[in-house]
Amino acid sequence: MVADAVVDRVTQSTIASACKRKLRMKTLMIGGTHFIGTYIARELIAQGHAVVLMNRGRQKPLFDLDVESILCDKREIVDKRLVIDQHGFDLVIDMMANSMATSRPVFSFFEGRVDRLCMISSCDVYRCFEVIWKASLEPINNTVFEEESPLRNRLFLRNLDYKGEDPNEMYDKIPVEAALQKMEDTSWTICRLPAVYGPGDWRFKNLARRILDQRTDWVIGKLEAAFCFTHGFVENVARAVVLAATREEGRNEIFNIGELDTPSCIERYTAISRVLDHELNVHVAEESKMPWIKDKGPCNLAQQWVVSSQKIRDVLGFQETFSQEESYRRTMEWEMENQPDNLEPEFFNYEAEDRYLRGLSSEA
Repeated sequence: MVADAVVDRVTQSTIASACKRKLRMKTLMIGGTHFIGTYIARELIAQGHAVVLMNRGRQKPLFDLDVESILCDKREIVDKRLVIDQHGFDLVIDMMANSMATSRPVFSFFEGRVDRLCMISSCDVYRCFEVIWKASLEPINNTVFEEESPLRNRLFLRNLDYKGEDPNEMYDKIPVEAALQKMEDTSWTICRLPAVYGPGDWRFKNLARRILDQRTDWVIGKLEAAFCFTHGFVENVARAVVLAATREEGRNEIFNIGELDTPSCIERYTAISRVLDHELNVHVAEESKMPWIKDKGPCNLAQQWVVSSQKIRDVLGFQETFSQEESYRRTMEWEMENQPDNLEPEFFNYEAEDRYLRGLSSEA
């Protein structure tokens, strides 16, 4: 009887501890000062989790988080063993898992030290990205990509200017994902992000500039107009990441994150303009008829880049906090108040666009 009572007390204590961990996880965020990371940190705090940031101290968070920071380069994380162990973290979210050179020390250090490690990955791991960048002779495949869809065969596509000799230094999420999934003593979660937009970034800077200029006509290329590319509003993305990283159902799972339905570029631009009550007439032209755009870019926009986020909705019950309309409004209001310095003049050659449009009128 006494033994049974002791067992019951131990069991109850274990359950209580598990519930406490589920409700409040002590989280180390590697990064957390850039655009997406700051929102994820804020979402963690809003849900009652304790957050500590680890970064090199080179950039302040987008907004004040009032959290402790550990100054450290990822490659030298072992030097912070004492302070990290004192915190007793349950969860690590690595915002900067971009290469094997920077990720291997993190995986090695935390395996067996924390309950779970969440890696922020990208939807550029899928085969379609290889076709978009014209690095594959595979035919166009415009099916929607799910978590089990084929990944790229060609690695390091974003490293065309890399001058070093060690491929481990180069950006690519695919080998990092593979290494994370080999961990045995720590669970993992992988979140593949889309094109993320929201206050703090300039995803729609060209459209914002045109609205500020009260420009109602916009001539864009035929391929760009029809191109579909899955996006996600940063606050919705942050909520999805926190769900995936903290819920039991997210353990040892990969999740695509993004909008439920992906519009074409022309549909997106039109929807954004409608939300802002701005009249926008988008004119679709053959790229060859747009000589004022000198750099047509290296991409094959006939290949769509659409991923499904159905899994995170089914498994974790994810739903967007902000509607598409509200997401567009919040984003564009910020972008129009915070115009970047790196706008490219060729995209605002209104004179050339008007000549093109007058030519169409004369032909008619």
